[in-house]
Amino acid sequence: MKVDQQLYEEFGPIVKFNGLEPNNDLLFIFNPKDVEMMMRNEGLWPFRPPLKCFEYYRKVTRKDFFKGIGGVLVDQGKEWQEARHHVNPILMQTKIVQMYAPKIDEVAEDFVKKIPGWKDSKNEMPHDFKNELHKWALESIAVVALDTRLGCLDAELDPNSEPQRLITAVHTLLSVMHNLEIGGEAFLWRLIPTPSWKKFVKVMDFFVEVSHKHVLEAIERSKSRPADQEPSALERLLKRDPNPLRAVIMALDMLMAGIDTTSHSLTNVMLQLSENQDKQEILHGELKKIMPNPCAPVTNDMLNETKYLKACIKESMRLMPVVTANARTTTEEIILSNYRIPPKVDVLLANGVISRFSEHFREPEKFIPERWIRGHEQEEKANPFVTLPFGHGARKCIGMRFAQLEMEIVLAKMMRRFRWEFKHGPMQYKSTLVHAPIIWIIFILNDGACDVLLSRFKQWLREYLCLRISARTTQDVRPYEEMPGPKPIPLLGNKFRFLPGFRKYDFGDLIKVSKQFYYEFGPIVKFSGLQPKNDLVFVFDPKDIETIIRGEGPWPNRPPVKCLDYYRKVHRKDIFKGVGGLIVDQGEEWQEGRHQANPIMMQIKIVQMYTTKINEVAEDLVKMIPSWMDSKNEMPDDFKNKLNKWALESIAMIALDTRLGCLEENLDPESEPQRMINAVHTLFETMHNLEMGGESFLWPFVPTPSWKKFTAAVDCISEVSQKYIVQAIERSSRRPVDQEPSALERLLQRDPNPNRAVVLAHDMLFGGIDTTSVALANLMLHLSENQEKQEVLYQELKRIMPDPFSPITSEMVEEMKYLKACIKESMRMTPVVSGNMRKTEKEVILSNYRVPPNVEIMMSHAVISRFSKYFREPEKFIPERWIRGHEQEEKANPFVALPFGHGARKCLGMRFAQLEIQVTLAKMIRRFRWEFKYGPMQYKNTMLYTPINPLKFTVHVR
Repeated sequence: MKVDQQLYEEFGPIVKFNGLEPNNDLLFIFNPKDVEMMMRNEGLWPFRPPLKCFEYYRKVTRKDFFKGIGGVLVDQGKEWQEARHHVNPILMQTKIVQMYAPKIDEVAEDFVKKIPGWKDSKNEMPHDFKNELHKWALESIAVVALDTRLGCLDAELDPNSEPQRLITAVHTLLSVMHNLEIGGEAFLWRLIPTPSWKKFVKVMDFFVEVSHKHVLEAIERSKSRPADQEPSALERLLKRDPNPLRAVIMALDMLMAGIDTTSHSLTNVMLQLSENQDKQEILHGELKKIMPNPCAPVTNDMLNETKYLKACIKESMRLMPVVTANARTTTEEIILSNYRIPPKVDVLLANGVISRFSEHFREPEKFIPERWIRGHEQEEKANPFVTLPFGHGARKCIGMRFAQLEMEIVLAKMMRRFRWEFKHGPMQYKSTLVHAPIIWIIFILNDGACDVLLSRFKQWLREYLCLRISARTTQDVRPYEEMPGPKPIPLLGNKFRFLPGFRKYDFGDLIKVSKQFYYEFGPIVKFSGLQPKNDLVFVFDPKDIETIIRGEGPWPNRPPVKCLDYYRKVHRKDIFKGVGGLIVDQGEEWQEGRHQANPIMMQIKIVQMYTTKINEVAEDLVKMIPSWMDSKNEMPDDFKNKLNKWALESIAMIALDTRLGCLEENLDPESEPQRMINAVHTLFETMHNLEMGGESFLWPFVPTPSWKKFTAAVDCISEVSQKYIVQAIERSSRRPVDQEPSALERLLQRDPNPNRAVVLAHDMLFGGIDTTSVALANLMLHLSENQEKQEVLYQELKRIMPDPFSPITSEMVEEMKYLKACIKESMRMTPVVSGNMRKTEKEVILSNYRVPPNVEIMMSHAVISRFSKYFREPEKFIPERWIRGHEQEEKANPFVALPFGHGARKCLGMRFAQLEIQVTLAKMIRRFRWEFKYGPMQYKNTMLYTPINPLKFTVHVR
């Protein structure tokens, strides 16, 4: 709830929180008119974002038990409606709920009569009174959900008893669910079994076991029920629903959702009444009149008269709702606060914040139950969409009426017999999935009272520290100096290995030298003695890669391309004006640049907006293919350059907001597009030599041949880019108001430093030509060498694209599962960039060696992804290994293959590159069958992993 308040205060009544891939964008709304708009337009099947951990557990982990049924907490659409259709007439029907009043009264009586025995010499409740409330809540809901008494309120309940284990399990469940859904493990547990995920599965397995056992017992009891006895809610559900498993799942959901929520709601109202003795006295007066005998059972007729009691509960839920917000996912475009909200946006209806606004309630911070009493002088006609503690409409809380009944009965008994105080406030709260008091609740009874003594936070902190300490390795960590690797010699270090005659390792090919290091030294290799450069450590274990990436902090330090850094910051500072760009900058400067670019470059909606334009470029390429075929149906020797032209034309649409005309027939070798392509080739070749080759120690001191070529190439790219960027800025000033701004225009509008948008356009151009064209070429080679896989892809495309000449849409791309798997498999086998790099900023343990700060780490994915320990038959092209649910699917370690990097430093142009490849490949395979008869292809690996031989594909028109 704190973050909701912060967002409102900083941004206003509607706030977009995006860039959460793979999750949807998240929208916070603080206007009840918008809440009403969401609720009124949600249709027959309101889409509430499912708890993903629940969904995965039921649909995947334990599909053996749940058999495809998610239940009302998980299912959507028709499945959800079917489940709700069966339970609504039972759990939401007042007559059936009232039938449980005597049983719930019995539980409440058993609880309340124990209160005097819990008082100490100060009339205080014990430290574990919160747990006693949990026992009451579990015993109450079990009467409904399992049709039995569990014995939670028995004296001296064994800590290992089933009821206490259930209570403990619920606490664990809510704690880990928050971490799995929106906490630190939200993006991890689907990739690796995180600590919270393991706890979650263990807890859920226990719930399933207990629920199933008691439901089976209830089924047996129902067989001997007298004919004149009213059937229980569980029996009615079993009788009504043809699938008894749904009744088991419903019972399971009621148990999990009906303990902490109800007990915390009761705690909150007791705290409010303890802090407002005048209100408690009014309530006691009402109850004394309705219940002259304080020990008499509470009946439905009595509850109908308890107007003030119900108002107290309602006011407490306004001030302290157990669930602070309702959530929905948009299924179609909707207007909220005058903004167009597209489909597939998760909307958080922040009622916990709204209900404290003075514009909706008089003195909103005060506990005034009278505001809810019809006809009272303090009654307020509140907007019904301001406070929604149980939700609204078809998705309203299914157990609402039972929860209200439980609280009304037990609160009536407690307030009728005791007066409660709370002298240790104000209470502190935590708001994860449930808004609950943090510290121990110890009531003092004058006839009763409530207080707080100890902080559970301290207990959790101790447990956390113990866990961290016990997690330390038992092995002796070895010093960095002992790490294996090529031995340096005095004075020269390892620099002599770059000299002619001493080149044992082939630094002209990064993959080759990585393999040499691995087979000679093992899974971690130190290459030191490179002064003034940092040491370089090669890692070949995905566990080490995970350690590096998980621990890199908000500003991951990726070693900059030093020649590019020098060019921008020193050599041509007149153009770049201190802006290095995302490739060069580090720390806060990098973070600020990434902060400005991420919402545009990584947002799926904006990327999809370019599908039509990228389709046009792809069509211009593909329709020329027949004219390039020779008498053997082969592509020309310069087909690689034609792919480069396509890549430049595609990325120019995004980076420069224009068509360059790269795909025009007979393009002049001196034309700007061809000069750009040639310059990018030169750039990557010279960069490798300047960074890792023979000139890497010389160019900072003398202008080497590679440095001269490099500066000429970057000058060319900068000159041409700058010209088109200026034209794009001029065009943007004339753009019609109703026309969507381009990515470049959005960057210029968003970033207070226009130089950053200009530099980003530069980076996109030289980073989006060779990389994308090589990725497409590699993929076409794999499909040409694996004709059976190409045929599977063709059949998929034939189904999705009946007309091979029709434009490709975002919806079509979404269906292309096999095509995406082919791209992923190609990038595993022949990644364009052979590894990712980071620089340590603090000591880190890798392969049990202490690695100090300022060491550059090469994560050699191109080598690791071919290890048989991580992939079955790694040398084979098997796209099926990436298709979820396929019989050949493999659950690969997510840190083995990272073609676009990972985390905050992930490739910024990733989504655009994927879209370009997807659209173009779909057209090429749909219209032609491709062969390559000159294999196997030879590759070179400098900065990029590229084919050497001409791409003389044989092409057959389909």
